[in-house]
Amino acid sequence: MTVILTSKELEENGSTETEGTEKEDDDAQSNETGLVSAMVLFSFTTIAERMILVSVGKNAVRDHYLSTTFLAVSIFSYTLVRQGRQGANSNRQKLLAKIGREYSADIYIVHPIIITILQVVFSILGLRTIYVRMAPMIVYMGTIVVISVTRTLKRRLLNI
Repeated sequence: MTVILTSKELEENGSTETEGTEKEDDDAQSNETGLVSAMVLFSFTTIAERMILVSVGKNAVRDHYLSTTFLAVSIFSYTLVRQGRQGANSNRQKLLAKIGREYSADIYIVHPIIITILQVVFSILGLRTIYVRMAPMIVYMGTIVVISVTRTLKRRLLNI
């Protein structure tokens, strides 16, 4: 049996529809804050793992540290929670969806080449310490730029 109450009856009973949505918003905000905290924590633990291993003359296979998995899960979870709150039509979500849809395979294929090139370039320029600390973002941005330029040249050369 379904009971339909008017807004006046809801107010008299001490509950309103907005209470439920406010609680949901608070829960979503809490989840977001927790995931941001997890991303920061696992970013630092990944850097710490790398520094510890490098200091003893070792390194993880393919620079994949224990915390890297947890960091990736935190980032993907945050993106999903954020998308649910902002909706799929926000500009940020559209950009992330476009990059994922159009660039993910190319990023996967091209990024090892970019890593090798950037390691050499930053070493020659004497900026190796900066590169070591900022490598993920530098590699990601460099890879996106290379892929975008390559695609633009390809379209212009082939008149597509």
